[in-house]
Formats: sequence, structure tokens, C-alpha cells
Amino acid sequence: MNRTALMCRTAAGVCALTGLVHAQFAYISQTRTVSASTGGENNSASAPGFGFFSESVGSQTPSESASASAGQTSRLGNFEITASGGAGAGALNAFSASASSNLDVEFTLDTGYEYVFAADLVLASSPTDARVQLFGPGGEVILDTVDDSSLSQMGSLEAGGYRLLARVGASNSGSPDFPDPGGSFDFTLTLTPTPGASVVLLSGLAFVTRRRRA
Repeated sequence: MNRTALMCRTAAGVCALTGLVHAQFAYISQTRTVSASTGGENNSASAPGFGFFSESVGSQTPSESASASAGQTSRLGNFEITASGGAGAGALNAFSASASSNLDVEFTLDTGYEYVFAADLVLASSPTDARVQLFGPGGEVILDTVDDSSLSQMGSLEAGGYRLLARVGASNSGSPDFPDPGGSFDFTLTLTPTPGASVVLLSGLAFVTRRRRA
């Protein structure tokens, strides 16, 4: 076998071994939106596809008696999903306002892998709903709500289909009983190499090195 052919086979072997170590999110569907409403004025934006999404919207009555705003920045990577979103609403008596930032992503894993999850949820005041959830083949894997505030979690994800949800929503009907509601979410979900796969990769790379030197 000539040197060129050996190098091609070597590269293919390294790619195959790397695939064993790092899983890749196989995305099926995504819905990422931000919206803000004050009575008759409604503004919204949504991600057109699986690429990087960063949008903010706002709404305000002409008299400035009600205002709302929402934003989101999210990235659906091969091995990591990151997102941050926020929403706030303010209104005086007899006026109303609402805002929300939502993420809904479905993906599959072709085999089981370990993961690391970290999230921060902030609740400025009620009524605000903020949460991050992950559902898998066996049911709910991750649940982070405003009651938990911050969450760090590690574990294993089996092969199969998953649905990742994140939401923050705020509404205000002009009640004097509570200040202007608002909140935010910020999270990262990362796939990590399993210990066994790491050993396979190191062994494979050592084998490739010996072949090239021979």
C-alpha cells in the first residue's frame, strides 16, 4: 500500500474513532420565538431554521401606559445547545401587557452518551413562568424551574428521541398588587465523551501512529 492510500485510510479511521467519542445532535425540528404584546400591538420574531438565532422585540402603547419586551439568543451546535432568553411586561391600571421567549427543539441520538447540563433561571416578580425541561425515551430527564433557580446536572442519555423545552413568560394586567413581572433563562446542554470511548480513541490513535511510522 502506498503512502497516500495509507494516509487516507488513517484519516478515515481517526474520523470514525472521533465519532465514537462525541455524539452529534441529529435535529428533527425547532421552534424558537420571541413575542411582545400591549393590547392591539403585537410583535414577534422566530428562527427560520436550525442556525444561530438572536432576536429581540418590544411593544408599547402610544400613551406609554403599557410596555413589553422579549429576547433570545440560542445556538444549536453539533455537540452543544446554548440559549438565553428574557421577557418583561409593565402596565398601569386598565392596561395589559405580555411577553415571552420560547425554545422547543427535537433531536435524536443514535447511541447513548453522557451529558453536562447547567442553567440559571431568574424571576424578577410574579406572575412569571420560567423553566427548562428535557424529555427522553424514558420520560423527563431534566426539570429546572424558578423554584430551583440554578441547576447543574450530569448523567447519561440513552439512544432515542428527545425534546428540549425552555420558556420564560411574563404578563401584567395593570394590577397594583405586584411590580412589573419579568424573568430570564440561561442554559447549556453538552454531550461529553464516555470513559470507554475515550480509551478506544487513545488506543486507535496509538495504532495509527505505529502504522504510519512503519
